[in-house]
Amino acid sequence: MMMTKEEIILAFDAIWFEANNSANLAGEDLQKEHDLIIKFINEHFEFVEEYKSCRQELDGYYELLYPDPYKFEELEDGMWVWDDEWKQLRELMDAQDFEEGRFFPITKANQ
Repeated sequence: MMMTKEEIILAFDAIWFEANNSANLAGEDLQKEHDLIIKFINEHFEFVEEYKSCRQELDGYYELLYPDPYKFEELEDGMWVWDDEWKQLRELMDAQDFEEGRFFPITKANQ
């Protein structure tokens, strides 16, 4: 299970606090190192969120470019479909001609 940003920062701060207290360390350089690590954690999670957002957008494009075939109940007479058997766009005259995996949204024609 992946830790949240807040959990990581809390754990880091606790470790940092214990290390500084036990070694009696102090100073501006230590604070800069602490702030740098916190900045790194924040940037990491910003990157993760940006990746998730891009991935969702790409998944949407994938579904558009590679659509699933229609199910029988989705078909209506007169609707335009990509007929994968005939390899062309056509108007569906009789939905009873249904064959599994044959009729797709017209975006399939872009492949």
